[in-house]
Amino acid sequence: MHPLNGPAWSFYYEYIGNILYALFVRKFNKVALSILVFLAACATLHLCLTAPNGDIVGGWALNWEQQYVGFVRLLYPFFLQVCCFHA
Repeated sequence: MHPLNGPAWSFYYEYIGNILYALFVRKFNKVALSILVFLAACATLHLCLTAPNGDIVGGWALNWEQQYVGFVRLLYPFFLQVCCFHA
């Protein structure tokens, strides 16, 4: 996805997280945001337990498996920060 700058793949997901926040999540109340964080934590835990290699390394390619890993790696920490900011 980003052949000249390896760490730039995470910026792609941060942009998507910011777009999701700007369009939808900023209107959530604390309960809805807490539910979103809980579901994101469950998705992260599920990925950790069921990943083929036993890790959550990935997210830097444009295939479905890597996109799933990248989004799961984004959702929990990003929206947990949003939840902590609104607390």
